[in-house]
Amino acid sequence: MKREVFWMYYFPAIIVLGVARATFGESALAGYVLFVPVLMWMFFQRLKNLGYEPLLAGLLVVPIANIWLIAVCLFGPENFARVKKLDRVGNGCIIGGLLGVVLFILLLSRFG
Repeated sequence: MKREVFWMYYFPAIIVLGVARATFGESALAGYVLFVPVLMWMFFQRLKNLGYEPLLAGLLVVPIANIWLIAVCLFGPENFARVKKLDRVGNGCIIGGLLGVVLFILLLSRFG
């Protein structure tokens, strides 16, 4: 699964899960039962595209490793396991994300 396709489906799925949980509370378990296998399949496909073993998707349950895994799946180009370098899009996304976090912290300190 290419990076663009992963982005296109990953964030709407996360938003749907969050809205379902906020709306239905604990009865949103059915949404998790339906979406978690789909998300795991997406991670399997994306890890294959990156050149990693698909079973690394199991790292999603490990607290610090899941941050690394999500970042690699979101920003890594094809064959990232072999190349170990980000392309322009990956670098731009990371820089933009860091600037967004800094801006958010500044806004919180100003208005919070």
